[in-house]
Amino acid sequence: MENSKSGRSANSPLKILIAADHSEASLCAVRFACELAPPDSVIRIVSVVPLTQSIAPSGHASTTNEDSTRSAAQALSSANALFIRAGFEPETATIALSVKRRDVVHAIVDAAASWNADIVVVGAHQRHSLLRYLKRNVSEPLVKLCALPILIVPQRSADMAHGPYRILFAVGSVADTQRCVRLGVRFATAASRFRAVYVIGRSVWWPGERRDGQQDEGAMALEAARELLGAGTCTTTSTIGPSETAADIADALVCEAVKWDADLLVMGTHTRHGLKRFAFGSVAHRVLLTTRTPILLVNREGS
Repeated sequence: MENSKSGRSANSPLKILIAADHSEASLCAVRFACELAPPDSVIRIVSVVPLTQSIAPSGHASTTNEDSTRSAAQALSSANALFIRAGFEPETATIALSVKRRDVVHAIVDAAASWNADIVVVGAHQRHSLLRYLKRNVSEPLVKLCALPILIVPQRSADMAHGPYRILFAVGSVADTQRCVRLGVRFATAASRFRAVYVIGRSVWWPGERRDGQQDEGAMALEAARELLGAGTCTTTSTIGPSETAADIADALVCEAVKWDADLLVMGTHTRHGLKRFAFGSVAHRVLLTTRTPILLVNREGS
């Protein structure tokens, strides 16, 4: 099977682009990526040097720029050392923003596109500006712009010892399920266990809509997951009904990831469509706000 975006086989080594900075959240993402990446992965680490503008006396602005460049170089050095220790030979690069390109998100998108990456990895801190920035500009726009899966690692997530042992798939439509599972299993090890869940939320029904539609979709999605994951003892599937949902679908997924002790949550970025999606918002977006589990968001066009 060939990836229409890259022209490479779906079994080719994954090209993983990591966006690194000096934050603890970024360091968590780098450590997680070191354990997650398959041994044959091709790694590229980039650090964005922000555009600094100073109203200080002449000469001080250049010092600020030098500090930013030095910080980016240190972030690359630290991330590079971790990947080398894990047995990889990563490439590294700094990306300098300019007056014409002030946006960090677009800089990362451009870097991923020019390198023909398969996946982008970033860290997130839910209580500070980074996730607010993600919430506003990255959750859906980044996926739409680069059509790539995005791995977001919360700073509060626990370190993995060896690879993702427990991978939780949040399934939606059959097509989304197939995309998520096919990518997610590429990060599995021989010891990995899988669980696929379909959450039936408390829905508002539009006139003329079949009320059993969610059950039908869920049954088909879980069957598609079983076909790809296998029906052995390492795979479980389940439908989570409205009575088990804490507040909404996003809360149910976050709770399920904690209860099952998942190392990685894999889900699509578009679980609702049309007016319903507009009314209820993005489930993936809301999961990002509270999860402590690293989450792999798979775009419809990506993977």
